[in-house]
Amino acid sequence: MTDFFDVTGPQMETFARTHDLKLVRWLKDAPIWCLSFRHPRGGSAQIHVRPGPSDCAVLDSSWHRDDYDTETRRLAQTAKREVASSDPEFREGLSEELRGVLSWSDEDLGEPHRMTAGSWHSRWDKTAFERLDSHLPKPRT
Repeated sequence: MTDFFDVTGPQMETFARTHDLKLVRWLKDAPIWCLSFRHPRGGSAQIHVRPGPSDCAVLDSSWHRDDYDTETRRLAQTAKREVASSDPEFREGLSEELRGVLSWSDEDLGEPHRMTAGSWHSRWDKTAFERLDSHLPKPRT
Protein backbone atom coordinates (compact mmCIF):
# COMPACT_ATOMS: atom_id res chain seq x y z
CA MET A 1 0.00 0.00 0.00
CA THR A 2 2.90 2.35 0.59
CA ASP A 3 3.80 2.44 -3.11
CA PHE A 4 0.24 3.45 -4.01
CA PHE A 5 0.20 6.42 -1.63
CA ASP A 6 3.78 7.33 -2.61
CA VAL A 7 2.28 8.04 -6.05
CA THR A 8 -1.16 9.39 -5.14
CA GLY A 9 -0.31 11.06 -1.82
CA PRO A 10 1.53 14.09 -3.25
CA GLN A 11 -1.27 14.54 -5.81
CA MET A 12 -3.87 14.44 -3.03
CA GLU A 13 -1.87 16.91 -0.92
CA THR A 14 -1.76 19.36 -3.83
CA PHE A 15 -5.47 18.83 -4.56
CA ALA A 16 -6.34 19.39 -0.88
CA ARG A 17 -4.35 22.64 -0.75
CA THR A 18 -5.79 23.87 -4.04
CA HIS A 19 -9.40 23.23 -3.02
CA ASP A 20 -9.04 23.84 0.74
CA LEU A 21 -9.91 20.29 1.81
CA LYS A 22 -8.74 18.42 4.89
CA LEU A 23 -6.59 15.40 4.04
CA VAL A 24 -6.95 12.46 6.42
CA ARG A 25 -4.34 9.75 5.93
CA TRP A 26 -4.91 6.09 6.82
CA LEU A 27 -8.56 6.45 7.79
CA LYS A 28 -9.07 4.24 10.87
CA ASP A 29 -5.69 2.60 10.09
CA ALA A 30 -7.08 1.26 6.81
CA PRO A 31 -5.41 1.84 3.42
CA ILE A 32 -7.83 4.68 2.68
CA TRP A 33 -7.08 8.38 2.45
CA CYS A 34 -9.94 10.83 2.67
CA LEU A 35 -10.53 14.43 1.59
CA SER A 36 -13.04 15.95 4.02
CA PHE A 37 -14.92 19.24 3.93
CA ARG A 38 -18.11 21.02 4.95
CA HIS A 39 -20.84 20.62 2.38
CA PRO A 40 -22.34 23.97 1.27
CA ARG A 41 -25.83 22.68 2.15
CA GLY A 42 -24.82 21.58 5.65
CA GLY A 43 -23.18 18.52 7.10
CA SER A 44 -19.89 17.06 5.97
CA ALA A 45 -18.63 15.31 2.87
CA GLN A 46 -15.74 13.06 2.00
CA ILE A 47 -13.92 11.75 -1.03
CA HIS A 48 -12.33 8.36 -0.25
CA VAL A 49 -9.30 7.07 -2.12
CA ARG A 50 -8.01 3.51 -1.87
CA PRO A 51 -5.72 1.31 -3.94
CA GLY A 52 -7.36 -0.59 -6.74
CA PRO A 53 -6.16 -3.28 -9.12
CA SER A 54 -2.98 -2.62 -11.10
CA ASP A 55 -2.27 1.08 -11.38
CA CYS A 56 -5.78 2.19 -10.46
CA ALA A 57 -7.25 4.15 -7.59
CA VAL A 58 -10.74 3.46 -6.31
CA LEU A 59 -12.75 6.61 -5.57
CA ASP A 60 -16.09 7.09 -3.88
CA SER A 61 -17.76 9.98 -2.12
CA SER A 62 -20.35 10.62 0.53
CA TRP A 63 -22.22 13.47 2.15
CA HIS A 64 -24.13 13.22 5.39
CA ARG A 65 -26.25 15.66 7.32
CA ASP A 66 -27.33 14.96 10.87
CA ASP A 67 -30.38 16.14 12.83
CA TYR A 68 -29.59 16.33 16.53
CA ASP A 69 -33.20 16.67 17.67
CA THR A 70 -34.42 13.52 15.94
CA GLU A 71 -31.05 11.71 16.16
CA THR A 72 -31.16 10.90 12.46
CA ARG A 73 -28.66 10.96 9.63
CA ARG A 74 -29.36 11.40 5.92
CA LEU A 75 -26.73 10.17 3.49
CA ALA A 76 -25.84 10.49 -0.18
CA GLN A 77 -23.03 8.48 -1.71
CA THR A 78 -21.49 7.48 -4.99
CA ALA A 79 -20.63 4.02 -6.22
CA LYS A 80 -16.97 3.07 -6.21
CA ARG A 81 -15.18 3.73 -9.48
CA GLU A 82 -11.69 3.11 -10.74
CA VAL A 83 -9.41 5.76 -12.23
CA ALA A 84 -5.75 5.69 -13.19
CA SER A 85 -3.55 6.58 -10.22
CA SER A 86 -1.22 8.65 -12.39
CA ASP A 87 -1.57 12.35 -13.01
CA PRO A 88 -3.55 13.86 -14.86
CA GLU A 89 -6.20 11.11 -14.83
CA PHE A 90 -6.12 10.84 -11.06
CA ARG A 91 -6.43 14.59 -10.56
CA GLU A 92 -9.36 14.73 -13.00
CA GLY A 93 -11.04 11.86 -11.12
CA LEU A 94 -10.74 13.81 -7.86
CA SER A 95 -12.10 16.94 -9.59
CA GLU A 96 -15.09 15.02 -10.92
CA GLU A 97 -15.83 13.59 -7.47
CA LEU A 98 -15.62 17.05 -5.86
CA ARG A 99 -17.84 18.66 -8.51
CA GLY A 100 -20.35 15.84 -8.13
CA VAL A 101 -20.58 16.09 -4.36
CA LEU A 102 -20.84 19.89 -4.44
CA SER A 103 -23.71 19.64 -6.94
CA TRP A 104 -25.81 17.45 -4.64
CA SER A 105 -28.97 18.92 -3.16
CA ASP A 106 -31.35 17.84 -0.40
CA GLU A 107 -33.14 15.60 -2.90
CA ASP A 108 -29.98 13.49 -3.21
CA LEU A 109 -29.94 12.67 0.49
CA GLY A 110 -31.54 9.35 1.39
CA GLU A 111 -34.24 8.73 3.94
CA PRO A 112 -33.37 9.58 7.55
CA HIS A 113 -31.72 6.73 9.45
CA ARG A 114 -32.17 6.69 13.19
CA MET A 115 -28.97 6.54 15.21
CA THR A 116 -28.81 4.60 18.49
CA ALA A 117 -31.24 6.38 20.82
CA GLY A 118 -29.43 8.74 23.16
CA SER A 119 -26.00 8.22 21.57
CA TRP A 120 -25.68 11.86 20.53
CA HIS A 121 -27.67 13.39 23.39
CA SER A 122 -25.57 11.61 26.02
CA ARG A 123 -22.29 12.93 24.54
CA TRP A 124 -23.08 16.45 23.39
CA ASP A 125 -25.55 19.23 23.97
CA LYS A 126 -27.05 20.71 20.81
CA THR A 127 -24.58 23.60 20.60
CA ALA A 128 -21.54 21.31 20.88
CA PHE A 129 -23.03 18.88 18.37
CA GLU A 130 -23.57 21.64 15.82
CA ARG A 131 -19.89 22.60 16.14
CA LEU A 132 -18.57 19.08 15.40
CA ASP A 133 -17.98 19.80 11.72
CA SER A 134 -16.87 23.40 12.22
CA HIS A 135 -13.19 22.40 11.98
CA LEU A 136 -13.72 21.22 8.42
CA PRO A 137 -12.90 23.69 5.66
CA LYS A 138 -15.33 25.07 3.13
CA PRO A 139 -14.09 23.88 -0.25
CA ARG A 140 -12.84 26.12 -3.04
CA THR A 141 -13.74 25.08 -6.54
